[in-house]
Amino acid sequence: MFNMEVCRVCLGDSDLSGIFGTDEDIAQSIVLFASVQVNEEDGLPQHICKLCKIELDICISFKNKCESSYNTLRYACNDEAANLNIEENINLNEQNDVELQSETDKVPLQEIANTDCQQCNVHFPSEDSFNIHMEKKHRHVCNICHLHFEYRKLLTQHLKNEHNVRAEKSKQCHICGKRFQYNTELVRHTLMHSGIKQYQCNMCNKQFSSRGGLTKHVAKHSGIRKFACPICSKMFTHKSNLHDHKKVHSDERRHVCDICWKAFKTRRNLLLHIKIHSNERDFPCSECPKAFINKYDLLRHLNIHEEKKLRENGTFDATMVQEKTVRTLCQCELCGKCCRNVSDLKKHIRVHTGERPFHCPYCEKTFKSTSALNCHTRIHTQDKPYVCNSCGKGFAQSSNLRTHETIHSSIKPFNCDLCARSFNRKRDLLHHMEKCVKK
Repeated sequence: MFNMEVCRVCLGDSDLSGIFGTDEDIAQSIVLFASVQVNEEDGLPQHICKLCKIELDICISFKNKCESSYNTLRYACNDEAANLNIEENINLNEQNDVELQSETDKVPLQEIANTDCQQCNVHFPSEDSFNIHMEKKHRHVCNICHLHFEYRKLLTQHLKNEHNVRAEKSKQCHICGKRFQYNTELVRHTLMHSGIKQYQCNMCNKQFSSRGGLTKHVAKHSGIRKFACPICSKMFTHKSNLHDHKKVHSDERRHVCDICWKAFKTRRNLLLHIKIHSNERDFPCSECPKAFINKYDLLRHLNIHEEKKLRENGTFDATMVQEKTVRTLCQCELCGKCCRNVSDLKKHIRVHTGERPFHCPYCEKTFKSTSALNCHTRIHTQDKPYVCNSCGKGFAQSSNLRTHETIHSSIKPFNCDLCARSFNRKRDLLHHMEKCVKK
């Protein structure tokens, strides 16, 4: 189906305005100068672009100028004088035309203004309108194939997709070192470090450092999801979210951790993973000393405190929690076990199928998951990427590091029922109770 959101004259799709519904009779002017009928219900595009409107205004201005000068001449002179002047003017014009023609013959061809666009095959009535067209439609030129683009972003995408050329990111943030291609991107990024949030959501009062961030956020309130995944039909609010989601269906993992060589489909997942190695926990719990790597783990943890408060107040509704849990669980069709998400369900199904698709590069062992393979591989490499910030001791697994960190903590949640002693770790409590029983 033909796109109706284009200019009626040049078929362009930028800077459009309506032909009808304005004080100017644009349709009648087009009929007058082009002898082309434009009706409101003819089933054709009803818009005109800014550049074509300028060209139409030039034609109208020329017509008005001719009519005005004619009326001035007609009423300023009597018929006899007017006839005499007209005859003299005709002779003079013929003489000037001959002189002008001879003058033009002497002017080099390159000095005559060319108002024909070679890219669009469109002729422009004046040099000004031609320059406006070139500035707007052909401002960005590919230096490899010489194609013209209206927007810089389109040129960047063309270089990347057609010539495999990535634009140089010469603008660098002096705070975090991140680099950008354009100065506007750097300015927008710097605002994030400044903490200045001048754009506020009218619905929830949440603040943002950029107008784009606010626009994306407001779209969530509308609930409109107009971007559909062509593979699974899942809908998304933003095009960028759909772009990230498509990587789920791909097996390509281009983002690799420099520490443990684990690969990820998105850069965001890689950055979250790196925090595990650095033990960087930027999301502390407001109710207890615990801190988390990402806000989603924190939100899940806060549900524990919320449930505890509801139980203490006597307002806890177990059925609501059960319904919420059932909605988020994925059930195995073979044994009925419920998993938290699709990823966990896939891992669980391998218990039934016996599938072990992940092979150790150092020995013949195979594993059901990449996490199990990575833990095993560190036995061969002696790699201990998880380091304690308090004593510098390294561990092969993040869970071992978390257990170790309780030694440095003053919190001792494991209490002995036989005596008054408390311990950081459960295994220390069990070892102690063996001695207590013997006593």
